[in-house]
Order: sequence, then structure tokens, then C-alpha cells
Amino acid sequence: IDAINNDATVPQLKRAYTNDNTTIILVYDEPVDSLTGATLSNYIIDGGLTLISATTIAPLFNTVQLKTSVPLSANTVYTITANNIKDCKNNSIGTVNKAKVGLPVDAAAGDWIINEILFNPKSNAYDYVEFYNNSNKIFDAAKLYVANRNTSGIVSSIKVLSATPCYVFPGDYIVATEDADNLALNYLVKNSDNVLIVSSMPSFSDDEGDVITLNFQGNVVDEVKYKDDWHFKLIDDAEGVSLERVD
Repeated sequence: IDAINNDATVPQLKRAYTNDNTTIILVYDEPVDSLTGATLSNYIIDGGLTLISATTIAPLFNTVQLKTSVPLSANTVYTITANNIKDCKNNSIGTVNKAKVGLPVDAAAGDWIINEILFNPKSNAYDYVEFYNNSNKIFDAAKLYVANRNTSGIVSSIKVLSATPCYVFPGDYIVATEDADNLALNYLVKNSDNVLIVSSMPSFSDDEGDVITLNFQGNVVDEVKYKDDWHFKLIDDAEGVSLERVD
């Protein structure tokens, strides 16, 4: 109770997603005051759009639904800015008050690529796979998957990248791993929001294997059949060293 009463942390706007082409959901990192959250004048959207309503969503009050006057355009990234939003202890939102949003589509081959693979982590560390949005499209990580192939060559151990809507914008890099804190201990993580925790990641053998990513239709969008001898020959110990895409 004391911790709650002494709350001095300002609310942050973490991300946004769309339910349809005129409905935007904003996600804050904590419950916000329902009145300021639902004040339409507290929100600005670019791209020539006009907002016509704002509703703080119960029971958690950490999300706000916005409605636009006209539909969002395809393959367009919009930025929403939130001002004067307060939490339940009257702390006003700070500089983390912008979120990008748009209409996601399903990824196709060449759009969504495997960019880096760590298949032989240090002891007490975890594999990771980095992906890159190589398109002008918006993807939802909740509709993208990472997988491997079993000994029969069948796509196996399919895991979704995000349990909730999480948009990947053109030029974004996303990392999937089992433990984000452990990743940050071993490597420089410039943007922790771009690290997605995937419990029970597919296993990737230390000598050779397959890394696969699939779209919502279950189609293979990209695949890398890696081998440990791809490493630079003068590396004495490849443990904890990733393979990164050159081209």
C-alpha cells in the first residue's frame, strides 16, 4: 500500500494497435485516470486524420480506444501523441508519449527476414533470433511465428512471437528470446521494447539446424539452414557468437 501511495512514476504510452480501420487502441504501462484518458483534446494524430472519440477501457484502465473520422490508409504509418494524461496518483505523462500505428498485413517472402541467429549461447544464456522488416508494410508480431525443422524435415516447434498485438514497422528489428534480462546482461540492447519474450523457443542445435519464420497463413516466409562452420575461421570459441546476415 505504501508503494502505491508513494507512486511517483509517470505513465508511459507503450504502443498502439488497430481493431479495424477506424479504431485505434493505445496501451499504457499502468492504469490511467479515466477522465484524462478519455479527453479527446489530449490526443493528436498525424497524416491528416481527425479523432472523433476517446474512451478509457475498463476494468484495467491501461488502454484507451480512439476512433477516427475516416479510415486509415494501407501501408501508412501514423504517429499518435498523448498529452496531459495522468495516472491515478496525478502523475502526468512525460516524454514517452508517442506511439506509431497503422493497418497490419500478413508478411510475404522477402518482406520479413531472419537477420541474426544465436544458436550456441554461453552457459546460462539463451538462443535468440533477430528479424528485420524489409518492406514498407506493417506486421503484427502476434501473427508471426518462429520454428525449426525436426529430424524428418517437417516444420516443428512453431511459436508465436507475441501473445498480444505488437506492431513491427518498416525498417524495424525485432529479437525473439526466452529471457530478455539475460539478453541484456550479455549483449548491448538499444531498445528493450523490441525484444519479444518467447517462452519455450524452438531448439536450435549448436552444430547445424534450421531457423524458420512463418506468417499467419502458416507459410514459410524465410528460412536459414545454418552450420557452425559459417563462423569466422579464426574465432577460437564461437560460444555466444551470433551469425548475422550479410546481404
